[in-house]
Amino acid sequence: RDQAELFGPVASDPTLWRTLDAVGQVQRNKIARVRARIREHVWSLIERRHGRIPPSRVADRDLGTTVVVRLDGSLVIAHSDKQLAAGTYKGSFGHHPLLAMCDNTGESLALLLRTGSAGSNTTADHLEVLDAAIAQIPAKHRRNLLVTVDGAGASHGLIKYITALNAKPGRQAHYSVGWELGARERAAIGRVPAKAWQAVLDHHGDPRPLDKAGVVELTALLRHHPDGDQLENWPADLRIICRREKPHPGAQLSLFEEADGWRYQLVATNTPGSGSGATVQFLEARHRPHARVEDHVRCGKQTGLGHLPSTKIEINRAWCLAACTPDAVHLS
Repeated sequence: RDQAELFGPVASDPTLWRTLDAVGQVQRNKIARVRARIREHVWSLIERRHGRIPPSRVADRDLGTTVVVRLDGSLVIAHSDKQLAAGTYKGSFGHHPLLAMCDNTGESLALLLRTGSAGSNTTADHLEVLDAAIAQIPAKHRRNLLVTVDGAGASHGLIKYITALNAKPGRQAHYSVGWELGARERAAIGRVPAKAWQAVLDHHGDPRPLDKAGVVELTALLRHHPDGDQLENWPADLRIICRREKPHPGAQLSLFEEADGWRYQLVATNTPGSGSGATVQFLEARHRPHARVEDHVRCGKQTGLGHLPSTKIEINRAWCLAACTPDAVHLS
């Protein structure tokens, strides 16, 4: 209301509450379809002006026509008793929404407002959000997708679902997800020859010193283990990439890492190892910008997602949808 010349007339508080209270599942579905149509129009304007949709940039390169969808969950603290608010894994009280963003344009694609006790790797929730996010992407841009998730979101169901998408004719759907450092992975790391480690690429695409950080692929060591295939329950094209680096002061390390002196992070992907853009170094560097979704979450919390206004879950769902909607309009 303080900037009416910019935003136009703003509804009164009672009108706003009545509007949010009238938005149920049917209305949210209609709004999602309208958002998708608006986004398709806006993206066509971007292509007309710039020749393409902004590419996702990684290690001083770009991923070309690949549309990158990043999934991440975050906690929203509730300071009063609200529907679906519950104790969280961090000991707080509130909700645990799951959202998807488009890394190319910085847009919010989909958001699922969940109970605070919802798991970080609940397959059904991830698939619901991923499907909603893909539906928001214009049809012609759905043929080349990369889905990234941190280690908390990795699951058999999600990886197999994306693998099935990748098998469809005319479609490419790759994933890059965090991977747990378990006993089989620790054993494989112990069998890596010292000369096999390659330099990690920084955000400029330049190699870092090998005594500071290194990267290697563990797939062969896990697939051809003396006791048999350690990844037999996973898709055949799954690859495991390991990054190690000297920990910073105060870093929390496992007993394995404390004994070894390195901090390890693992990534799983189905991007094949052919072509200059699929080296182990680049694929590891490609995953690191997943942290950008965390910046997007922080921005969302500062602009409405961090303060759910009602005790009613349906109003709060409408509120979250309203907070996500302006993206496509902003891009125009």
